Amino acid sequence: CVRSQMQDAWDDLGAAREDNEGVSLQASKGVASADSVVFQAEQSFASAEDALADLAAGPDPLEIATMESRLAIAESSLESAEEELRKLLHRPGIIDFATLDLDELDPSLMLEADAKLKQVGVAEANLDKAEDDLSELMNGPEPLEKEAMVRQVALAQAQLEEARGELTQLEGDPDPLEVADKTNVVAVAEANLEKAIENLAEVEAGADSLAVALNESEVTSAQLALDTAVQTLEDASLRAPFSGLISLVNVEAGQRVGQGAIIVEVVDPSIIEVDGIVDEIDVLFVRIGAEAQVTMDALPGQVLGGIVSSIASEPQNQQGVVSFPIRIEVQLPPGIQLVEGLSATANVVIQEDPNVLLIPTQAIFGTF
Repeated sequence: CVRSQMQDAWDDLGAAREDNEGVSLQASKGVASADSVVFQAEQSFASAEDALADLAAGPDPLEIATMESRLAIAESSLESAEEELRKLLHRPGIIDFATLDLDELDPSLMLEADAKLKQVGVAEANLDKAEDDLSELMNGPEPLEKEAMVRQVALAQAQLEEARGELTQLEGDPDPLEVADKTNVVAVAEANLEKAIENLAEVEAGADSLAVALNESEVTSAQLALDTAVQTLEDASLRAPFSGLISLVNVEAGQRVGQGAIIVEVVDPSIIEVDGIVDEIDVLFVRIGAEAQVTMDALPGQVLGGIVSSIASEPQNQQGVVSFPIRIEVQLPPGIQLVEGLSATANVVIQEDPNVLLIPTQAIFGTF
């Protein structure tokens, strides 16, 4: 029994020695780890102080020039969009686009004006974004934000000093539990200091070069979209080759039309033309500019002067009869106003013999 008790005691002593050696080793590791954390915290705090000094130095001149270039591009885009909308609305000068009522516009311009107004809004938003970015770069971080970052660095410094003091006490006669607790405190202080340094670095960095490049690409894309929309609007606008009155509208707003479809008909009331045909036997004798005499059922007994204005180059064939379309511009005397669709007959002078006697054919009889 004694031998058994001695063996048990010896085993207990060996276990206690192993526990003591393990605690001592853990304490040594804790002190070494805490010392390393304190060293890293010192390096991080020094970096934070350098970054704070850079922040006080102000923004980079190259970044300022880049932001000013973006602002100029955004202002040019806005001016171009507003000018195109003024042209579309036929309103020169200053227009309050915020209070513009599209319902008061011509229905044919509502879709184009609405699209153009949205483009102006996009250009204004791009301009405001460029101005805000430049203002933020010039003014630097907000005073309150900067002050908060400085306070965080100061707090991290205080926590670091406190961790150093506790580590000094720990190195004298360390207790394993106290070593572990203080090591955790140092780790927390290190994490807080790193977080404060990261926040301060973000404030000091100002405008990120990648963000600036992204914003510039967005401005370029918006400008390209604006130019494309303006060109599309120009291509979608119908312009008559002459001034006149719209006599017929064949489509409605929002309706799709095919290529070559007749959208509207425009007439010039100051020019009266007669469309007719000439037989193939006589077409070679007709010349553009030849005089013509026009009679109309609506004006009995009155002969109007005219001039051949065009002769078709290709004939039309109806049931084997070949003829050529021609057009005669009628010279109206003052006081006469005609409407479209009247019937008329025109005699084109293809040969003229002046100063000769003219007698009816039926007056000639007898043998020759």
